[in-house]
Amino acid sequence: MAAAEKARHAGARVVLSIAPFTALAPADFAPVSIIVVNQHEAADLARHLGLAARGEQAVVASLARRLDRTVIATLGAEGAIAAGPEGVVRVPSYPVTPVDTTGAGDTFCGVLAAYLDEGADLRTAMAKAAVAGSLACLRLGAQPSFPMRAEIEAAAAKTLR
Repeated sequence: MAAAEKARHAGARVVLSIAPFTALAPADFAPVSIIVVNQHEAADLARHLGLAARGEQAVVASLARRLDRTVIATLGAEGAIAAGPEGVVRVPSYPVTPVDTTGAGDTFCGVLAAYLDEGADLRTAMAKAAVAGSLACLRLGAQPSFPMRAEIEAAAAKTLR
C-alpha cells in the first residue's frame, strides 16, 4: 500500500483489485480511489466488514458506502456493476463462448485503469473493460489472452452504442 499512498499523493487515481480476496481493514483503503472485486470477492469483503446486504447491487452499494469509495464488481457473463459517487453503473459483457477465463479479471482492471487514465468516464471505462475481459476468455492463458486495443475497440463498436 506504500506505492498506492505515493501515487495518491502525486495525484493519481488508484485502482485496487482484491483478487484473491484479502481481509483488509477499512483504513487500508485510504489511498484507493476504486476497488475492483468479482462477485464472490464482493460477498467475502462485505461479510468481512460485517455488512449483511444481499444481491449484487445491494452488496456493491453497501461496500461503497462503508468504504466511501467507488466499488466495482465484475459479474462474468453478466458484465459489471459499480456504486459510488457516480451512483450505480451497470454495463453488459460482450457475448462470447469462453475457452479459458484465466486473466479476465486482470484484463478488466488493466483496461479500466487505462481508459480512466485517458479521461474516460466511469461508465465508458467499465464498458470497454467488460468487452476486454470477455475477449480475454477466447484464448488460453493469462497474458496471451489479453486483447489488443484495436480488438477491444472493434468489439465495443459492435455492441456499445
